[in-house]
Amino acid sequence: MTLSLEKFNFLHFAGVFLVLKGIGFLVLYFTSIYTDFNPFFYSDNGQFLIGSYTIFDSNYGYSSYVKAVLFDNLHQFVVISPVVSVVGYLILIWTILNFKIGFNNKNVLIYVGLLALHPYLTIHDFKTQPNILLGYFLAFVILMYYKRHFIFAFLSIFVALLFTIWRPSFGLMFFGVFIGLVFFEKRYVYLIPLLIVGFATGFYSIEYSARLNAAMQAYDNVNMGLNFDYALQIARNVLFSLFAREKYLTVGFSVSNLRELVVFISLVLLLTFHILSIYRFLWLSRNQKLYLVLLLSVGPLVVSWLSISHMRYLVPYIPILILGWIYPVKVRRAILWSRSR
Repeated sequence: MTLSLEKFNFLHFAGVFLVLKGIGFLVLYFTSIYTDFNPFFYSDNGQFLIGSYTIFDSNYGYSSYVKAVLFDNLHQFVVISPVVSVVGYLILIWTILNFKIGFNNKNVLIYVGLLALHPYLTIHDFKTQPNILLGYFLAFVILMYYKRHFIFAFLSIFVALLFTIWRPSFGLMFFGVFIGLVFFEKRYVYLIPLLIVGFATGFYSIEYSARLNAAMQAYDNVNMGLNFDYALQIARNVLFSLFAREKYLTVGFSVSNLRELVVFISLVLLLTFHILSIYRFLWLSRNQKLYLVLLLSVGPLVVSWLSISHMRYLVPYIPILILGWIYPVKVRRAILWSRSR
């Protein structure tokens, strides 16, 4: 007895996601065995382990999490982070199934596959990176868009503040979403969350600016001004955010052997995928207000383009961009054409 795709429910999609994600985890694990690549090590976590952070310091939530789950000088295999990530993605899939934006089970299956198999998301699921909250963030934004209850609007204050305490970049993302809900959806009840989260994000961003300046100094990337060199720097940052890991920002590219050539080709394929994803998402944003609201969450990415940037800064937007693949552009164009006649 076969089960048609039309009869798929959440459990079926969750099963597909878990199988594909498990395959991605295994590939990553065996890749780390036979190469010098360690997917479980993230050097920046060292500062969070030895540093003393209070709730008035940016990244307080993230630093507390790192101290709670990392042991043995950062080399301990971390199980908690991928589990938290997977649960978040499953909540996102459930939300998409229950608050459909005009797409069917085939579209959802495409989304599940791309979300599970994206290699860079899989890598960062093990690094206790902020993307362990990506599924939760996107699911909550979709719920905010469709839930028009007064109480839900005030619940968003609490949720957005928790994300901001985790990392101020998430606060800036929520700030953009609130702007979209106020001005595009006329949900003026979100003016209160807009002001509160805006204040918190601004406070943490001021505190974080000194560390950002130090990072720019370390990358020799401090040329900021209205001139040709700065324009080239921004263009490089935009390009690197679409396909290049931090390693290539510091040491450059090399294709001196077969392995490096394979890695480079894989990164170029990722670059192509991300460019096409951006195109599809922007095209659909003209007619999908939810997509337009989500576009306003790109504040942290824009800041990275103006300072320092590589593919890690694109990570929070990959689940958002993949949404552009679940409503075929050609079909959408045909629908709009028929309506205009």
